[in-house]
Amino acid sequence: VDGEKVGLPYSPVQGVYIKTKSRFVTLTTDFGLSVRFDGNSQGVVTLPSSYRSRVLGLCGNYDGDKRNEYTKPDGTVARKLDDFGDSWRVNDKEGAVRTASLPKMVHLHKREVEADPDSGFETAGCTDAILAELNGNKKCGALSDPAGPFAACHAKIAPDVFH
Repeated sequence: VDGEKVGLPYSPVQGVYIKTKSRFVTLTTDFGLSVRFDGNSQGVVTLPSSYRSRVLGLCGNYDGDKRNEYTKPDGTVARKLDDFGDSWRVNDKEGAVRTASLPKMVHLHKREVEADPDSGFETAGCTDAILAELNGNKKCGALSDPAGPFAACHAKIAPDVFH
């Protein structure tokens, strides 16, 4: 925190708590925000439903409409992932983020494309074979597969919101 190593659990300010859970570092707040990070390339942000349609950013706008998840700060919907990510980029005091210094996994994920034609997102560079593989039941399609590992969840959460 502020350039100093701290032990966990840690609370830098009232209402903000940081701890380790499994292989993740988890930040939680008293207003319901939760951020989990594996220290490398996987992060999960969770908000209570009271924030539905009241947020914007890299994690979407939480309105349940996947067609507008790539909304830029100016209100337009990006058609390319690079444009979307760059639109939310901010420079800190130290200067701009240099992608050469990012872990290799971040570079791999930087070029992922939205495979859902309903999103309006361009899939240029992805062949039909690649899209079919990504949407197959061994990858992203597992979310909506009625015989897949998430089938029991479908009654509570419709998979089409996520895939």
